[in-house]
Amino acid sequence: FSQEGGWPGVIWTAASLLVYGFLIELLGFLICTFFFLFVMFYFMGHQKWWVSLTGSILVTWIAHAIFKLALKVQLPAAFFKI
Repeated sequence: FSQEGGWPGVIWTAASLLVYGFLIELLGFLICTFFFLFVMFYFMGHQKWWVSLTGSILVTWIAHAIFKLALKVQLPAAFFKI
């Protein structure tokens, strides 16, 4: 924790996970996961915006495909019903 940001990064990550946990039922898996990953890639990972955007879309889509299609897990859909 003494390198590259240390405790503030840990606190921001924990806070982001809490917000993700509270909003996933309201906004759904796709939106929450996309924004959570974008925040993690862009702000915590210090990636360029287009890398963060592309990575967030890809990882969200892959996670959705694995959980929903392959494993048949019911994910929070909110108002999208996807």
